[in-house]
Amino acid sequence: MKRFLILTSTLFIVLSFFSTAFALNSDEDITIYESRIANQIISKYWQAIDIIYIIEGKAEQCDNLVCQYKQLVNQINSLSDELSAHIISKMNKKNFGPLRNFSNFYKCKQSYERIPLYSICDPVIKKIKEDLASTGKSSIFSSADDFAAEYFPGYGYAEPGFEYRRGKEIESQFLHAYWQEEEKIIETAQHFEGTIDFKLAAELKVNPNLTGYREHGEPFKIDIGGHIVVVIKVSFDTHMRLTTRSKKKYAATKVWFELSKRKKSIISSTPWEVCGKTFEMHDFYTNEEVISEVKF
Repeated sequence: MKRFLILTSTLFIVLSFFSTAFALNSDEDITIYESRIANQIISKYWQAIDIIYIIEGKAEQCDNLVCQYKQLVNQINSLSDELSAHIISKMNKKNFGPLRNFSNFYKCKQSYERIPLYSICDPVIKKIKEDLASTGKSSIFSSADDFAAEYFPGYGYAEPGFEYRRGKEIESQFLHAYWQEEEKIIETAQHFEGTIDFKLAAELKVNPNLTGYREHGEPFKIDIGGHIVVVIKVSFDTHMRLTTRSKKKYAATKVWFELSKRKKSIISSTPWEVCGKTFEMHDFYTNEEVISEVKF
């Protein structure tokens, strides 16, 4: 049974899509899975680096900060393992799309932003080396070095003598809105209030698995991605397992931060100097959602 209804909730993301009138760089388009995960890794890397410098500047023990740092490192490792495994799995099936997506993201970044991405590059390059060394396996790449130069230029490089730190937020820029297809399971004895496609109302009204069905106000129209849909606000109680698939709207926002730089020193701490700026991509839920399928 496929109909529409609108609901605000926390859902599990299974697919994303969007349409926009302008072109985005690879590191701005977080609807691409590889770009979204890589962006998260960089963001958590900057947070972890910041905690290290905060701890260095404190004389007392900072157990809470150390705990936060370890959590961020674990999250970075988990995301890196997830993304590299995804790329390698697709490569084994002769699908190089995810590799190209990640490579395009990587190439958009500066050397100091690429450092946390090396943990994704490492296992992919290792796979190429293993393929080349295996007598029963062929590779389209002549050498691992050629592969790294093509897909991960500058791999392993870190500017000698300097270290970087993300500073305060400067500004944010809305880029586009996009819809993600998501799934939610509503357990028994749940109360629902939301806006549904008016065509779905008649079916829900007589559904034996629902109680207390009420319509609030008159039907009205809403624009969903250029399509006008007649909807109505309703409420009801469910007394069983209800699975919904929906499209949830997010605002992709480019958030700029100051970038600071200083010379490394083992004798004394040199002052940080603002040398530029860096950005992260954040997606914010717009409280708009359309459910396209309901299974009782």
